[in-house]
Amino acid sequence: MDRLNFTIPDFTRIAWTGLDVRRHWEPRITEICHAWSRIEILSVNQGIRQAALIGVSKDNIDDAKREWAKLGLNHKILASVGSSRYPYANATTSSENADDVAAYRVVLGKGSITSEACDAFTNRDSSRIGELLGYPECCTKFFEDTWVQQGFLDTTWSMAIRSKTATRSGNQVIVPLSPMSNILWRWAGIRPVFHLPCQFGCRQTEAVAKPIFDLLSDAGFKVQSDWLRDCLSFPVEWSALHGIAEIKNPLFKISSRTDATGQKYSVAYEGDRYPSINHNGIRFPFNRMVRGNGKETNNAA
Repeated sequence: MDRLNFTIPDFTRIAWTGLDVRRHWEPRITEICHAWSRIEILSVNQGIRQAALIGVSKDNIDDAKREWAKLGLNHKILASVGSSRYPYANATTSSENADDVAAYRVVLGKGSITSEACDAFTNRDSSRIGELLGYPECCTKFFEDTWVQQGFLDTTWSMAIRSKTATRSGNQVIVPLSPMSNILWRWAGIRPVFHLPCQFGCRQTEAVAKPIFDLLSDAGFKVQSDWLRDCLSFPVEWSALHGIAEIKNPLFKISSRTDATGQKYSVAYEGDRYPSINHNGIRFPFNRMVRGNGKETNNAA
């Protein structure tokens, strides 16, 4: 990616394809986000991973502490975070002023793991952080290379061009269906795993995702799990130009900050279904044609 030497301020905006679509899907996505917040904690309690890094609002921190204690989890506040007007941010803004604190970044774990995780974050030990948070080694190395060493704000393009099953033509990459490593919905607050995968179709990521989805069902979130699977199977187009990313799917378009480029880069994620309430368009991903094979799909959610 040929990056330019400027960065625009952080922002995230969403535009739904229609009021009927929003009425049907916005409550579902809100429920998925709620279930995911719960699973982030239960995944540590149930031993799926050793530690979790979560965000907790200032208003809810006391109730959260009592809940963590009941689950047998220790906690340490890693940083205070300032307020944000947006649902997604590429980076959090630390705040030293108590009046400006809106939330906290908190590490959860059992026994001494919490202190070990805090030390790893303080020392910026990506390998140890990834191990404690349950990330695959390949994805931890990818994060260290792209985010830390190369300074990318957005790993989507790097992830796509690494994908073994993807097809690239110039500045466009077409990615086959791979829902368990599809993090193109993270701007809306939903995802299949806790980390940024190193590529679409990462087998290690798929292995990590399985117990997470099992836990969703076991914890009483089977319906939300099914909705999440549907979203991860819808087609998505990500594009970047002049520091602005557009992420389009059949439900909405999100605009957000990304790495600044003078040329347009795009990633087309092929889905295998469309929502039952959907407004067709003349181009991907707003039409009912699955890219790559030219066959129309009847799957609907």
